[in-house]
Amino acid sequence: MLIAVWGVLIAITGLAVAVQRAASGPSLLAYTSVRASQDIMITWPGKHTPSVLAAGPYDESSAAWPPVCGDGCWIAYVRLHYTSWSAPFELITTRPNGTASTNLTPVSAELVSWAWSPDGRTLAADFRTGSSTEIFLFSVDGRQRQNLSDHPAYDFGPIWSPDGQQIAFRSFRGGEANNQGKLFVATLDAALHVTDLRQITGPETADQIAGWSPDGAWLLFSSAVRYAEAELEPDVFIARADGSLTRQLTTHPAPDTNPAWSPDGQRILFESLRDGEPELYTIRPDGSGLINVSDNPKPDTNAAWSPDGQWIVYQTERDPTINLTIVRPDGTDRRALTTHPAADFNPIWSPDGRWIAFESLRAGNRDLFAIRPDGSGLTQLTTYPGVDSSPAWSPPLARSFRLWVALVAVLIMMALAAAWKSVSCYDAANDNHACGGDPDAYFR
Repeated sequence: MLIAVWGVLIAITGLAVAVQRAASGPSLLAYTSVRASQDIMITWPGKHTPSVLAAGPYDESSAAWPPVCGDGCWIAYVRLHYTSWSAPFELITTRPNGTASTNLTPVSAELVSWAWSPDGRTLAADFRTGSSTEIFLFSVDGRQRQNLSDHPAYDFGPIWSPDGQQIAFRSFRGGEANNQGKLFVATLDAALHVTDLRQITGPETADQIAGWSPDGAWLLFSSAVRYAEAELEPDVFIARADGSLTRQLTTHPAPDTNPAWSPDGQRILFESLRDGEPELYTIRPDGSGLINVSDNPKPDTNAAWSPDGQWIVYQTERDPTINLTIVRPDGTDRRALTTHPAADFNPIWSPDGRWIAFESLRAGNRDLFAIRPDGSGLTQLTTYPGVDSSPAWSPPLARSFRLWVALVAVLIMMALAAAWKSVSCYDAANDNHACGGDPDAYFR
């Protein structure tokens, strides 16, 4: 009897581990593929045949996953809807298996940009409607919609705060002659209604918002301040989200652009032309510690932080082509990640930091590849003879299992002598799904 009880406990523990493994499988990779039309496909390292998310007769592109992805996961993408009189961009949401497709685009409107909320339940999107651009909030299934900005001026570029309680955006409201876009922050209640609207910058500025600090206290942006008709080159700024303080981090006469906050909030990465060609720099949020991390006489661009903030990957032009390089935020440990004579470009980290996907011409046409940060495990993800581009990783495929579910499953398994394989397909050592596993469940 004791042996039987001990066996049951071992089985329960084993299944709990298997369930946990299944709950944290690898990410999917959505991408754009030029086939009969421009389609959205889904794959992952180790999958041989991609799944079709959206295909013809229209052109689809720019797939974007929400920050979190559980059993109720959705994905958004752009559709170019050709008609006899126009070709507007539309915002579409769908399940990863292509079902429940929903067009969120208001009537007679055209999509400009959009952003997922941190919890993956809501999208903020701006649409061009006649003589203005308005920002709307949508539930993923399109059943709920409300106008966030509700102003006759152009309001665009919404970006959610990390806690989902505020949205920063750029606006032309105010009517100043030299107004090139100033930043506002809208505070939302639980029902996503605006309870406070605050101007952060302006009036005579050309501000390009880049994002929030990880703690949600600061906004990061580049700005070219205008004096009469003379426009200066952009520099990097941060501003408190309550509008109480703005801090200029760079003051060089050459353009400093495309800033990005590190995941730990300790440094800010940006591109600069101060050395004649695009170079990558990092700087502390207080304006100290400026470092040239790429240090190359030829262009270095398209940089991306690793999820843990310990590395930066970027594309660099070195004779005779473009390859990928990886470096620490302080400029140390710089090394070539790829060295192929064909071009490798547009790197993007997987959410767990185990893979870097990128576009490459090494197979004779534009395909997607993935590689480990240490340069091992090079994998070709796409083999279609058309152009495959714009990779977008999903968050880890999470499942909302509870312990009691695992216990019930154990009892059922023991009673019915269910196969162990059905609950333990995930191979953690190789980051792989040897017998289908969770990723395939998203396509059934």
